[in-house]
Amino acid sequence: MTIDLDLEFLQDSSTLVDSLLARVERLASNANVDPEAIHARIEYLTGRGFVSCQEYIIRVRVREGVLHKHAMSFGPVHSCGVPVAKIVHEAGIYQKHHSAWEGANAERFGKATRETLMRLGVDIGQPYVMTHVLVDLLSSLPQRFESLIPFLQQWRDALLRSKHVPR
Repeated sequence: MTIDLDLEFLQDSSTLVDSLLARVERLASNANVDPEAIHARIEYLTGRGFVSCQEYIIRVRVREGVLHKHAMSFGPVHSCGVPVAKIVHEAGIYQKHHSAWEGANAERFGKATRETLMRLGVDIGQPYVMTHVLVDLLSSLPQRFESLIPFLQQWRDALLRSKHVPR
């Protein structure tokens, strides 16, 4: 079996993000720390985690020569009815581009992302969107990117199996 180096990189980056999240959460217990600063840091780190996961999805999809729309239909489906890979991908897009979607032209941009996150139950008009996505996506699992990796592995495996099914 071929080693998935992209998965190894995702695991490493997830470990880093998860450890930084844990460190920030430990800092939150200090009475001299601004709670808003803690929430902002957690949001930032969570967004970075989603971007790393999105990059994994893109790299696998491109490496395997699968069109984006087709690739987003594979793998486990969240209880909201959206494939987990699509939610993760759209969360990465949101993290990278949401600030450009402000103002009069907001409706023209990010429609698929907004619709996906809203189906998950995340109110994109509220603060800490990335944190809410992680919480809603993982529900009863530990709120860490390590918990998300098995879902992305299932997505990858389903994508690879689909390439070997006659059409």
